[in-house]
Amino acid sequence: MDARDLQFAHLLMLYLLSLPDFDFTPELQTEAVRAHKNAALLEPDAALTEQADEILHKMELFFSEYEDAQNVIAFERKKRNRSPVLSCSCSCINC
Repeated sequence: MDARDLQFAHLLMLYLLSLPDFDFTPELQTEAVRAHKNAALLEPDAALTEQADEILHKMELFFSEYEDAQNVIAFERKKRNRSPVLSCSCSCINC
């Protein structure tokens, strides 16, 4: 894991905290679990990847005055846009 991944997680939390509160209904919770599982796939569906691009763009705007944040977001965008790795070198049971 690259340190920028942890920095991105922190930036994402800060960005999400800036959004208005909403009622996280059971239906939305179920959809969130489905989207989370889809995101873990080697090739998530196009709607999810478009949503990821949109969130990254909004984060770039939100952190526009912070060069370090911009660099971290650019790192994540670059990872998102590269081809998936077809082999796994870790020892987890999901590979």
